[in-house]
Amino acid sequence: MTLNITILTPEVIYQSADYRLFDTNARKSLPMHSNKTVILMYLDWVGFITYTGIGRVNSKDTSQFVRDWLKGKRDFSFADVVEAIRVNASSWIRGVDPSIEHTFVVAGFVDSKPVAAVVSNCQKWHGAKLDSVSENFASSIVTAKRSPEIIVTGRSNAVPRPQRQKLRWLAANHADDPARIRRALAEATRCAAQRYPNLISDECYVYSQDKNGRGHEETMGDTMSNPTTLLDGVDLLQQIRPFLYEHFGSGKWAVKGATFVRSGGQSEPPSSCELRLSTRLSDGGRYNLVELANPYGRFAAPRAVNAQGTIVGEGAQHWRGPNYPCVWPEHSTIQFLPHGGGFGGCANDINDSGMIVGASEMPDRALHACVWDINGSTDDIGQALGRNSNAMRVNRGGSIVGWASIHPTEGGQEHFRPAWWPNTGSPVILKDLDGAWGEAVDINTSDQMVLRAHVGRSVDAWLWDGEDGYRLEKPSPELRAFWPKCLTEENAVIGLTIHNNGQRSAAVRHADGTCAFLLSPSPGREFTTAKGTQIIAGYDQIDGYGIPWVKQENEEIAYLPSFKYHHHKPTMISEQGWILGTASA
Repeated sequence: MTLNITILTPEVIYQSADYRLFDTNARKSLPMHSNKTVILMYLDWVGFITYTGIGRVNSKDTSQFVRDWLKGKRDFSFADVVEAIRVNASSWIRGVDPSIEHTFVVAGFVDSKPVAAVVSNCQKWHGAKLDSVSENFASSIVTAKRSPEIIVTGRSNAVPRPQRQKLRWLAANHADDPARIRRALAEATRCAAQRYPNLISDECYVYSQDKNGRGHEETMGDTMSNPTTLLDGVDLLQQIRPFLYEHFGSGKWAVKGATFVRSGGQSEPPSSCELRLSTRLSDGGRYNLVELANPYGRFAAPRAVNAQGTIVGEGAQHWRGPNYPCVWPEHSTIQFLPHGGGFGGCANDINDSGMIVGASEMPDRALHACVWDINGSTDDIGQALGRNSNAMRVNRGGSIVGWASIHPTEGGQEHFRPAWWPNTGSPVILKDLDGAWGEAVDINTSDQMVLRAHVGRSVDAWLWDGEDGYRLEKPSPELRAFWPKCLTEENAVIGLTIHNNGQRSAAVRHADGTCAFLLSPSPGREFTTAKGTQIIAGYDQIDGYGIPWVKQENEEIAYLPSFKYHHHKPTMISEQGWILGTASA
């Protein structure tokens, strides 16, 4: 048996797990390391599971068994998870060795109350051993009301009474310093390892979560740790592992310290921050700053606006909830568009006819490209293309571009390919992109499209007419990447440039092959959007905040009005010269 410690307090739950493995084949504790934590994220609650006892069966870690038991299980409550662990563990251990002691601990906030379940075949929640190892697992529930509760499982005598009292005192008197309590858990594990060096590792993984859903995970020591995270039954690490391997290599990446927030929250949103206009840097005459209606979830991002002034984008309906496609018919009103029933989505563009394009997640967690009209009716245009797709831009004639995954089930970016939905006819996917993955980012009225292709750290621009596609030469051989942002009616491509030395700027590549830089590199300066070569926008890092700017052709940059103590990012410039963007505190 190894060691897990769980602390329940009214405000924060803490859990630590050492890395030592007990291998059923070798019948002994092994020096090799294994993370014994599974993080669970559901719409209504966030929790986590750890275990002690059997660490590995036939080269498969127990965390992988837990993942398999819960994978694909959507909308599970805390009680559903506990029962699934109890039933599956009882069957599992009978196929391994029913004489081995094993315990799971499931913890989380349910209705803002801290709760833990000890699911074990050998011990009760307070650590007392059963008379004998049971054939079936049983669950017991513990909550913390006013004072902290400490649950020690595994080698429970490795944490003596004085050390438990110290942990309880710290949790009760230093609730405002979670990092101190996490360090104390790591110290308790280190001391336990000195008492039982062959059974407990001196390093551990520590996780904490507060009642508002904010979490922190951290490795205490040098051991690389990659905990399994299930988002409503989907293994997040499994989804992004191909990307991590491609960019960092196998075994060269790990969690050292990370924070997250849950996908849906029960807590009330904070009061709106006081917006104070800053005109210290702006010219004060050419632009006015207008705040758009903010949804209840306190997050919104506009993506596009048409000639009638209708704005589309994404917003959160609930505090700490997922973002969904939305529309601002006017500045003071926000409305959410119908969505597919999953977690999230976004409206990316709107044309002057009121045709809105974007994507919405489905109940099976697939992302489908969608079209909405201005009245809100929806057409799922991605359903026929496979599991995942996204519509990014629509032109005046109703032709749409974006991306579609060429893999039938996986959603990793390496499977993305440019997609075109012509206003008449069937959609087209450019599957041959010279071994790269990519997406179509803009389309003009002639149905010429500009593509973004990714090969490792390099980003290239392509032109595509629906049949033939070809790579554009970078504006300069000194560039590592040319990241296309938009395409003009004359087939000129405007994009972000990244130099080999890391400097960032903006450039245009004309249809005849000539190129010109639109912006001189400057430390802290970021180009984010453009409307042709006539006007570009971005932000400068000044005093720790992103201050927005705009640059007209053949003019110097001019700073826009901004809110004090906010970071600003322009996201789109309309034909009329309106600039959309976000301001975040």
